[in-house]
Amino acid sequence: MDRDAARARRRNAFDFHCEVGTNKTRRSVMRLKALTALLICSGILCSLSKGPRLSNENTTASCTKLTKSALQQRDAVFVIFQRDAGERLRLAVSHYSVIGFAHIVIVDHLGKPAHPTARLLGDYASKGIHVWRCEAPWRFKAKMWNEVISHYKTFTQFIFPLDVDELILLKDPAGILKWDRIAFFDSLSLLKSNGLPFKVERALLIPPDCPDDTTIDDSDSSSALSLSICRSRSLAKIGVQCNGKSFARGKDFLMTDRGNHILVTHTTRGVVQSCEAENWRTHVNVAHDFIIAHLQQSSFEEWVSHKLRGASDYGYNQLSGNPCKGKVTGVHYCEAFRKFRDVQFSYHDLRQLYEEQLCRAKNRYMLGSALKHICETPKQNSTISC
Repeated sequence: MDRDAARARRRNAFDFHCEVGTNKTRRSVMRLKALTALLICSGILCSLSKGPRLSNENTTASCTKLTKSALQQRDAVFVIFQRDAGERLRLAVSHYSVIGFAHIVIVDHLGKPAHPTARLLGDYASKGIHVWRCEAPWRFKAKMWNEVISHYKTFTQFIFPLDVDELILLKDPAGILKWDRIAFFDSLSLLKSNGLPFKVERALLIPPDCPDDTTIDDSDSSSALSLSICRSRSLAKIGVQCNGKSFARGKDFLMTDRGNHILVTHTTRGVVQSCEAENWRTHVNVAHDFIIAHLQQSSFEEWVSHKLRGASDYGYNQLSGNPCKGKVTGVHYCEAFRKFRDVQFSYHDLRQLYEEQLCRAKNRYMLGSALKHICETPKQNSTISC
């Protein structure tokens, strides 16, 4: 197949028309066209790979600790996986620094030395944060996570594997969200000690560009990303799911998978796909006071980009027919790409899907002041442009 002709057909699928509407709508269309053109040109929508990439068990994680500070006993460690995350990394560190810099470990995956994030990493290392550099391909993310965590499991009471866009919050019996050091360690002290991992309730940020009244107008923030987060006032409740995020006591941790969906401890050795078991809850505890606020999509454009990037990473953008049947890993990206393809990447149809999935959630947590520490982070010497 002629690659130029194939790319031309794909571009035609993104030939959006917006003859009526506001200037804001036209700007959104232009940004989305620019985004999809960039993805096409970079090969994300036109990869030569066929199907989902498979793991090579012989590949090493190739992780090196860059900071010189020695390992010390800690009550909890947040192991944050990131790559050139820029402002998103700054927000995550601002959040977890409430517990203490000494509790933060950053896994820098193939970050570019010239990227502004590199300066942030140097600054964080000087504050006591451990920074690791991992150079294996992304599909070996689980190996990278597991290698780094193996150095801390005997030095900490609890291990939290986290993506850079995941912020832990606490909820009280009335469902009010909060985040402070004392409440965090009080909640940890109440958890069972039976060797099983813990599942955490998940919630999604309701972006400020949703057409409802759940946002506030606040321009006093350091970037477009933090502006979106600080203007958002609620999270959509997802609940506790079998494929939800996990954490464990350090002494029990054995391994986690690429998305930290199935975390294995010594007492659950051999549980490979626990979601296939009807009694999956017998393999985990549920940490009732904890939720993970997933901030991966703070706008419509970011939602589209996230879905396309995920489908490409798993190779689902190359499958035809009913590509999601029988899939387990990253199947939500497969379903998203199938829906995108079904509507021929129409801007208005994608916008409708976005509002149906994120904007119209009925069950919500109100953020209140739970992320106030992020929104009020001093801008001097801490803000970067990405």
